[in-house]
Amino acid sequence: GGGGVSLSCPIVLRWRQTENEVVISWEVPSSVRIVDVDVTLERTFVKAGVGSQWHVCGTLHQEVIPTDCPWELEPFGAFSVIHLRLRKCVPLRWHFPIKDDCPDGTPMDAQSDIELARYYYSVNRAENAFHFLQRADEKGSIEASIQIGKMLRMRNTEGDTAAVLAYFRKAAAKGSGEAMYLIGTLMEEEGKLEKALEWFERCTTFEQMQKDVAWNRDRSTAPIHTKKAFFSIGEIARKSENFKGAFDAWSKAAALKYPLAMYNLGVLYQQGIGTEKNEARARELFLQANSLDSSLPVPEAVVDVTSTPNTNLDRNLLRDRRKDQPLTPAATPLPIRSGTDFSAPTSRADEFQGGVSDPLDEGSTAGRLLFFAMAAAAVGFYLKANKIF
Repeated sequence: GGGGVSLSCPIVLRWRQTENEVVISWEVPSSVRIVDVDVTLERTFVKAGVGSQWHVCGTLHQEVIPTDCPWELEPFGAFSVIHLRLRKCVPLRWHFPIKDDCPDGTPMDAQSDIELARYYYSVNRAENAFHFLQRADEKGSIEASIQIGKMLRMRNTEGDTAAVLAYFRKAAAKGSGEAMYLIGTLMEEEGKLEKALEWFERCTTFEQMQKDVAWNRDRSTAPIHTKKAFFSIGEIARKSENFKGAFDAWSKAAALKYPLAMYNLGVLYQQGIGTEKNEARARELFLQANSLDSSLPVPEAVVDVTSTPNTNLDRNLLRDRRKDQPLTPAATPLPIRSGTDFSAPTSRADEFQGGVSDPLDEGSTAGRLLFFAMAAAAVGFYLKANKIF
């Protein structure tokens, strides 16, 4: 590719398809012009990019009609999106856009490796999926480093986190706030609370939050790991009886619309711990949290605003509760709740997957179970072959 335009954000491909067309899209800086976009297209392969690297590159899933494959640059203010439209020769369903390196030996782009990994998970071929994630990681993909780290973390039951940390640190060194959060979570699990707090705070600096919002698919909000990092800072403060610190951190997470933080703030306001007692504010926070996450209960005393509030409050009621553990709504003060630490790898482009569901979706319990079953053999083989554990 030519043009000399530098891209500071990771390239994330998104794709969708109709019966006759596949559209591949990716974001570029607003300074990019249509003349900066370099596209080489044949019936069986494509090379497209801006700057010194090809962002879409490889052998296509099926043949296309090169003379009927336009591309366009759509501006969105702070960034623009390149849309490459591929006209299918045959109206067959594609499982992924790119299936292999170019015929001339040019390696396919890292995001296409990740798309292939995602597809192979969906058809129960974990070893192939792990292979393509490794390829993407070797090409410098931040997402691949994080996904491999998560896979190794899920597979590792002996508490040795060296390999996991190596992948997370690689991604963190490239500016990934999600990797910083995951490192903090590992440190917290190992009881290294000062180290954990350091990583959580790195994840929530103003500069890092600016970067993460810019990298986030939905630029109108902070990504989930930023919210969880603030929440985790609050949990560490609460465990050390620093309720004012917990209140401050959870207030920041609640401002980002994180329901668990809203719930815990409601508990603090209800009990007058770390802040002045304010049952009206507690009521508002409980209802807001429940509107975002229906598993979070609304106390009966809050639902019935005419009830006499319970004034015999006990700080010992503040205890750990996992998000997925049900609680029965009650008029008595509710316990502080804590979030789930690790989840399976997630998709950053699920709405552009051409109808292929993502078995690694963070919100899918079935997807996580499927992931564990498929990945065990492949990751175990990798660990032994590379003598990691």
